[in-house]
Amino acid sequence: MPDILNFGGHNVPEEICETLEKMGYRSAYTILNAGNYGVPQIRDRLFLIAFADILGVRPAFPAPTHFLDLPAGYEGSRANALKHVSHDSPHFSAIREPSRRLKRAISAREALDDLPRIKEHLNDPKSMLLRRLDERLPYRKIAEPSEYAQLIREWEGYEIESELDGHRIRVTPRDFAIFASMAHGDDFPQAKKIAEAMLSKALKRRRFSSSSARSAEIVRLRKAIVPPYDPEKFPNKWWKLDPSKPSRTLTAHMGRDTYSHIHYDSRQCRTVSVREAARLQSFPDGFRFQCCMNAAFRQIGNAVPPILALAVGAALKNQLNEAIATSSALFGERAA
Repeated sequence: MPDILNFGGHNVPEEICETLEKMGYRSAYTILNAGNYGVPQIRDRLFLIAFADILGVRPAFPAPTHFLDLPAGYEGSRANALKHVSHDSPHFSAIREPSRRLKRAISAREALDDLPRIKEHLNDPKSMLLRRLDERLPYRKIAEPSEYAQLIREWEGYEIESELDGHRIRVTPRDFAIFASMAHGDDFPQAKKIAEAMLSKALKRRRFSSSSARSAEIVRLRKAIVPPYDPEKFPNKWWKLDPSKPSRTLTAHMGRDTYSHIHYDSRQCRTVSVREAARLQSFPDGFRFQCCMNAAFRQIGNAVPPILALAVGAALKNQLNEAIATSSALFGERAA
């Protein structure tokens, strides 16, 4: 997490690099956003890399491959994290600004549109509660899966042809109608207003007034329709995906609830499935989660997106190969 750059007023990565330097390593750290590397998610994470000093190489990070407009909330978090990063630091690599000429960031629709529609929970919630995480369903037939979807489906060693697993979702009947009415990008304050309006309509249908003597029935009805959370305390507790943009950050908290990622398709009236969360984190479709739904969500939220990890790994491999080639040439000259 980038917050480690400002942990109790300490820049922990800088201190780690200083220690590594004394131990004979050249190290560097920076913030990379997964959305700039082909992951359909806005996810700032800190990376710290060290090479043995004998290699003569200072670690360098991969250049962005996709352009992403960073939302204001992420800009603010990043600015707070960078408070204790000195411009004179020999270890901090400046955050690379992506060119607008690059491919645009992968959208939620590009990531999810070929996955199965899940609607069983609307008519038969019990069937969803009984669904196993390893139950397979066929891909949805669309004109042409996105380039991103094809990559995830055909990942070497994890190829999937026609069916895939991971289609478990949370069953929250109280909220289905709210999910359907939310606009793309809506947070919990908007969801709460929708729920309050639904309650008002229900009271009118029953000819109740807010001052009705039948208060116990009103309390019961409110509990059945309106989420109990305070929108001022939990403004970001809910969020509906915008199909035209990357997802917000997936977190380990998804192991407890997935309201932070409500599916953009209002007809499905639900939060994302395990497989959809895995897609947003760039896991190959053939990767199987050998656990229960909650643990799978937690694993996904805790993970480094594989596509981002691949970009970092490829950059390091290139640097190591160059260092080896340089060393071989140098030793060859000395031998001659």
